[in-house]
Amino acid sequence: FYDLYDRGRVFYYSKLLPSKVLRKLKMMDPESSTLNELPNEITYCSKPTEEKFLNCTREYIDKLLGVANKNNMPMVMVDQIVPPSNLNRYLRYFNDIQVVVVERDPRDIYLLAKYKWKDRVIPVDSPEVFCKWYEYTRSHRKTEHYNPEKVILVQFEDLIYHYDDTTKRIIDWLGLDESQHTRKFAGLNPANSIKNTQLWKQHPEYVKEADYIKEHLSEYIYDFPEEV
Repeated sequence: FYDLYDRGRVFYYSKLLPSKVLRKLKMMDPESSTLNELPNEITYCSKPTEEKFLNCTREYIDKLLGVANKNNMPMVMVDQIVPPSNLNRYLRYFNDIQVVVVERDPRDIYLLAKYKWKDRVIPVDSPEVFCKWYEYTRSHRKTEHYNPEKVILVQFEDLIYHYDDTTKRIIDWLGLDESQHTRKFAGLNPANSIKNTQLWKQHPEYVKEADYIKEHLSEYIYDFPEEV
């Protein structure tokens, strides 16, 4: 996907077509996914100490972010630069990082992924499969403990139904000032985003699936104001 996105369709097809032709002609190992263009290539691997690896990784990431930060701003925001699980491991790779983990009501995640996003990552074959996946991908939070100065958990719905309180909480946590919040509603406008919450109320045909998820993932269900 990223080759196609970055280099264009011609590059994508030029890489795949030779392999497909050779497999059809049975001139290539069927177990190989693509043609090896460098059969004599030798790969060298290093084995640094953990300390050296971490120092080099931090230096490398600092340089990458420096290139991205052309205007030399005091902060750089990057979407999904680390996964929301096993954070204590990934935080070691940065000299200075604060992570905002955003959670969302599983009912809306399921319905959006299945009927709107057509997402291939989230398993939406059935509510049963989705619930097992959702529970598994969040089970780490029951045992992992994070530095509250480095990681904050924010409920997506709070940014819609309690916008001012939630944005203030994030601003304070980041050590910023209210005056620096100059683009209110530019990225997220509660008046628009509220339409993508509680989808089962807008579509009665989704109620059965939403009810199953509510029953089996009760600890993750958001307490919407209308349901208080």
